[in-house]
Amino acid sequence: MKSTMKKSILTLATAAALFGLSGQASASVHGASAANLTDLAILINGANVSIDEYNFTTTATANLNNEATDQGETNTCGTIGGAPPCPVTSPVLQSVANGTGGTKDRAYQDFSLFGPGTDNYANSGAAINTAQLVQGIPTDISAISEAEIQGDGVANANTNVNSETQFSLTFNVQEGATFVLLFNADPFLQVDVDTDNALAFSSTASMSATFLLTSNNGTQVEWDPDGQTGAGDREFDECTGVTCVENFDANDLTLTRTLPGSPNPNTVTYDPASGFYQITLTGLAAGSYTTTLTQTTFARVEQAVPEPGVLALMGIGLLGGVLGGRRRKKS
Repeated sequence: MKSTMKKSILTLATAAALFGLSGQASASVHGASAANLTDLAILINGANVSIDEYNFTTTATANLNNEATDQGETNTCGTIGGAPPCPVTSPVLQSVANGTGGTKDRAYQDFSLFGPGTDNYANSGAAINTAQLVQGIPTDISAISEAEIQGDGVANANTNVNSETQFSLTFNVQEGATFVLLFNADPFLQVDVDTDNALAFSSTASMSATFLLTSNNGTQVEWDPDGQTGAGDREFDECTGVTCVENFDANDLTLTRTLPGSPNPNTVTYDPASGFYQITLTGLAAGSYTTTLTQTTFARVEQAVPEPGVLALMGIGLLGGVLGGRRRKKS
């Protein structure tokens, strides 16, 4: 009987010790958001087009456990607002940010997914790889935000890619011009929670893509691809002064994935195949236009886990409760 009790006590003590050690060994929260927009082209028919100004901006920020405030980088080139001109031969703009003290740093031209593991890091990258209006070839945009916390902490990462162009239309004929925007997009979102004993956690990954067209003649168009193709202007948040048609809308490019709540190991992933997008605007009047394309990615993770000492006390309390129950049963 004593031998059996000793074995039981040893088993409980071992379990309590392992429980205490697992408090930080298995407590990972991860989030990632990435998007690539490729083969982006703007086609204008029925009018003479002259480019007045353009401006490209990439911004990447990353913060890990508040060790640095707004650790990030912004690059801008163009002709709007006195920005440095974009090199004609290579208008590549990139911004990279890494949270101070992280175990994984993102390098320039690195848009790979590091994925969940046993690390603490926050990093992001944003790039305009090619620009149609500078090089005469389709625009190519990349963005990624990724963060992970192992144990206690907070990490967040964010990117913003902005392409703004001002152009003027003059007509050879009386009819209005036709404006076509088309591109391919490859979006990705993932939130991971791999912890059994966290006091609290949250993992959020989000992205957005917005196209705007405005003019001094009153034309206003706003389009946020939502994965549902529609023939009329109901698929546009704003459509004034022109006729708007959404031709192709493969996937939702403005969405959020999150894992809040009680501890429960889980993974939520949004990883559709690359899809095609196109809108056609007809009846554009003569005037000065501004077109803006904005792509963002965002990831934030936060977690609190019990201290090993607290878990050890919980184990001792569990052991004491079992022994007390045995004594009462024996008496």
